[in-house]
Amino acid sequence: MKKQIYPNKNIKPAGITQNKSSKTPQGASLKPPPYGIYVADNPILLKRRDDVVSNKTSTNRDDLVETYWGTWRFQVQEAQSGSQTGINVVLEFVPNPDKVDASLIEMVQTIRMKEMGKINYLIDTDLEHQSYRKKHSIAPEDAIKLNNQIAQTDAGTHIDAWNYDSNPLYRLEGQKGETKLTQGRKVDTELSSYLSAPGRCYKKNPQDKQKRIEPARVVDIPGSTFSGIPVNKRVNSYQVLETTALAVAGKQKGRYYGAVQWGWSIDSNGKYKMLPLKVISQGAPSSSFFKASEIWNKSKAMDLEGDKEIEYNTINLPIMDVKVLNQNNVRLMSNLKKRGASLLATLDKGTRFRILNHSNFFKRKYSRNPNVNSNQMRVEIVDGEHTGKSGFINATTLLLDESTTWRNQQKKK
Repeated sequence: MKKQIYPNKNIKPAGITQNKSSKTPQGASLKPPPYGIYVADNPILLKRRDDVVSNKTSTNRDDLVETYWGTWRFQVQEAQSGSQTGINVVLEFVPNPDKVDASLIEMVQTIRMKEMGKINYLIDTDLEHQSYRKKHSIAPEDAIKLNNQIAQTDAGTHIDAWNYDSNPLYRLEGQKGETKLTQGRKVDTELSSYLSAPGRCYKKNPQDKQKRIEPARVVDIPGSTFSGIPVNKRVNSYQVLETTALAVAGKQKGRYYGAVQWGWSIDSNGKYKMLPLKVISQGAPSSSFFKASEIWNKSKAMDLEGDKEIEYNTINLPIMDVKVLNQNNVRLMSNLKKRGASLLATLDKGTRFRILNHSNFFKRKYSRNPNVNSNQMRVEIVDGEHTGKSGFINATTLLLDESTTWRNQQKKK
């Protein structure tokens, strides 16, 4: 949950420890600290807001998953004490230097939550704040069904940001009048913002032999306050987050580097568990993420000037126009030649991709060339086992727009 405010503003973060057990990408020049924070070694994370974590021996786990664009490392600690239930989290994205080229990588995340069976937009007493998060969320009537045992639909999913925050990036806060993602400011008195960090993977100078690599990092402490509800009576509650890494500056500006899911839940029997780190996408974030991003881009942020409420525009997130194959055995070819083109992959129904060039472009360019099959479109695969591959598919291939026709199809399932 974005930017939980630590109650003692005079306390500064403790030292950062090197994660020696994690893999360093081959051929990479990995700049030492900051490179990993151990929850168990950091008194600020252990303290948690209002000292709710009194049990220093609570359950911990480490997860690591590999994706096309890099490695995701996850350290999570159970946080249950008094009226509080949640987790302490450190999540890092370590970019693959063979594929990533960005001078600034930031984390963005969505969150959806329920408390005692009801959709909740923030565990907070500020009703105005909840109202704005609700405005930024996927409405139940627009939600799609999910193949997920925790959350059956994506209703309530929204960009993780405060009502006064116009910047969707996790560690930054935007203000009125700002229009660029890089204009946000880091608030040092806030725990999550202070310890979270941007990533990098690029050559500062063309003559450099290796890329400068720094992981992007999220430090978060999502949790619910169950006032007056004993632990054994807390049921049907969860917080599920989807985090993605976004190139904000550099050669690949605007590209998403995959997405992972994590969180915690309490089932109908009151059993609490920390959700393992799970790959949602090898490249483009989920349909739910992009739907929430579309809502965010059209929404407003709100703050107070004296006693007067003022609204201002949010800073837009890049929206990828994702298509979904609606047939099997689609051949992805290396070029447009009728003879000599090689098969790059055979794509299945459900494959997510984006169109780089429509067939009209090739028809105009090669209309008089008998050796070229111009009735093709050039595409890039943005998820699954063929992520990153680009080539040509037949223009008559059956496909769905993920943001419209595909989502409508999922609603009916």
